[in-house]
Amino acid sequence: MTDARAAALHERLLDIAGPDPSAAERALMVRLIENFLRKVPAMLDHLERTLAGDDPAEARTAAHALRGSASNIGADGLALLAGAVEDEIRAGRPPSPAAVTALRTETDAVCPLLTAAAGRLSG
Repeated sequence: MTDARAAALHERLLDIAGPDPSAAERALMVRLIENFLRKVPAMLDHLERTLAGDDPAEARTAAHALRGSASNIGADGLALLAGAVEDEIRAGRPPSPAAVTALRTETDAVCPLLTAAAGRLSG
């Protein structure tokens, strides 16, 4: 699965920056990746707090934001999981604890790949 994750991330980064990005484009990509890496833990924490606090509207918004951020950066698996959580909330069903755990697990798998991509873009 890591190869599929890495391929999806690579493809998305190529979509954004092109096959031969300039130094300025590489620097922008690094900033985008770093911004995602900095924000995603807080986004997950916020989602978990709103679910625990029984605030479905805010939880749906949090899941939607996570889905969009993950999709934008090419973290397709994370986007799908966040979308599934969002869909459950929208349907009036609380997502299972396993679904929230899966979000954390996928984030833990994707973040090192993004860190490595940022390193390659910087070097």
